[in-house]
Amino acid sequence: MPPPHRIEFGVLGRKWIRENRIILDFSHKKVVVAPDKLQQDSVAKTLTKANFISVSLEWKESGYYAEVVVNDNKSKFTVSTVSESMIDSSFVMLAGITMIKTNETFGGPSGERGCIYKPVKKLY
Repeated sequence: MPPPHRIEFGVLGRKWIRENRIILDFSHKKVVVAPDKLQQDSVAKTLTKANFISVSLEWKESGYYAEVVVNDNKSKFTVSTVSESMIDSSFVMLAGITMIKTNETFGGPSGERGCIYKPVKKLY
């Protein structure tokens, strides 16, 4: 965490994350570097007790992926280090997820824009 009087922050690069096999605990704002099996199990258990979900990521040359199951439908999702969680429309249809339109929009780095929808019910 940066000191209270400073507003800048650092970025953990994908290469550094991969090389150090880190655990990112977003809920407690912690990073565990090069965890052993005991630390991995301990963090997963703590998150589960607090009703969080522990997800293992798979590295491929284009980024990190996680296997996600919603309504008994399984798919691999790209894990974005920039945006909030997003689900593509084809998986929404496959999993039978009811969505509602918000007044928000998104914009991509190459100029694409679109409307943001949110699920009616939590997905986990």
